[in-house]
Amino acid sequence: MSQGVEWFEEWFDTPYYHMLYSKHDLDEAMTFTKNLVSKIKLPIDARILDLGCGKGRHSIYLNQQGYSVVGLDLSCKSIASAKEFERPDLSFSQGDMRQEFGTEEYDLILNLFTSFGYFKTSEEHIPVLENVHRALKPGGRFVLDFFNSEVLRKDEGDHSLEMEGVKFTFSKRYESDRVVKQIHIIDGAEKHQFKEEVLTWSVSELRHLLESCGLKIINTYGSYLLDSFDHRNSERIIFCAQKS
Repeated sequence: MSQGVEWFEEWFDTPYYHMLYSKHDLDEAMTFTKNLVSKIKLPIDARILDLGCGKGRHSIYLNQQGYSVVGLDLSCKSIASAKEFERPDLSFSQGDMRQEFGTEEYDLILNLFTSFGYFKTSEEHIPVLENVHRALKPGGRFVLDFFNSEVLRKDEGDHSLEMEGVKFTFSKRYESDRVVKQIHIIDGAEKHQFKEEVLTWSVSELRHLLESCGLKIINTYGSYLLDSFDHRNSERIIFCAQKS
């Protein structure tokens, strides 16, 4: 990793990140977002912000269903790719979620596929949630999709796989309040090393963080099928919160 550059600024802008997580494709996004808008009964005239949108797979599908959608992401390369799909009611912008992104503009804000927890302390995430609260219309909703650290801990250790001739080797370790994944890549004669470092809040800690920023939890789901959350078995924590 380059000196002075946060891990997420570098890793998400590489082709290896998108290769590694390619199984999380448009079909998965379609299934989840279809279930979500049905479950929360989102009106068709709702305006949506996809916060940490990546290449825009959720944004694109929601727009295809008739919603007006804005995607925001820190990765310049992901936004450049997403912009190929822009239209009058679908737009993408490069930006940092720690900076304000609107006042009472959105009926729904999404933060999906663990696009949260990247900063050094819990306190550094408060401005993000305050920005969410500010950008939501009165009564607007926020959906946060995060991993369940209690289940994730069972997968600690070393793993490897090969995709398209590129070998990935991972070392996943828990260090105090975070999970750190070291990623070693061999691509022909080239060798690269990246990492992912994400805070490991419990359900109650994450709930407290949202509620301290004026976001009232109204539902908690445990998977992209939106089944009930089980802290011992659910791989995901999906909070649906409302601006209070």
